[in-house]
Amino acid sequence: MLNGQAAMFSARMPAGGVIQRMPRPVFRQLMSDAPELSDVILKAFMARREFLRTSEAALSIQIAGGALSAETLELRNWATRLNVVHSWLDVETDDGHRILESLGLDVDDLPVVIAPTAILRNATPSVLADQLGLAYRSVPGKVYDIVVVGGGPAGLATAVYGASEGLDTLVLEGVAVGGQAGASARIENYLGFPSGSAGR
Repeated sequence: MLNGQAAMFSARMPAGGVIQRMPRPVFRQLMSDAPELSDVILKAFMARREFLRTSEAALSIQIAGGALSAETLELRNWATRLNVVHSWLDVETDDGHRILESLGLDVDDLPVVIAPTAILRNATPSVLADQLGLAYRSVPGKVYDIVVVGGGPAGLATAVYGASEGLDTLVLEGVAVGGQAGASARIENYLGFPSGSAGR
């Protein structure tokens, strides 16, 4: 709902309740207009993500490959850095080998990502990002006032100040969603914050 990421899980209400359905732009506007509500929602999102990490939901996305494979390590590091809930399947173990065989896969397909809607052979971070809805998708006819390439301190400052002036701003980041804000505990050299600013 916040960043356009594809849904990875289904949900079920165990008791009666009310669901308020709204388009993403309306939801984002609500988060902007009602800070008290946005704080509650963000805390709920964080608690849910932590629960997903430690529950069976982590099995919804499995990364399978060899423990010493550079391609597999790159994929695992990318998923971990972006806090993508997943589990690791070492194909060099008996269980890992059996699962590969049951899916009709072999070593030529590695690394593999087993997702709820697809099996990605020879997966790369960009392929997985596209599958999860984290890759940039152009919108026909859409024109941005500012396009910032890179989400480091300078890129984030440009994006924040541009957006605060009402400019339609797009940040393209090749490493992590949110750039340095999503990958660092403290952002150094951020304009207006001589001692740095807290990242994630």
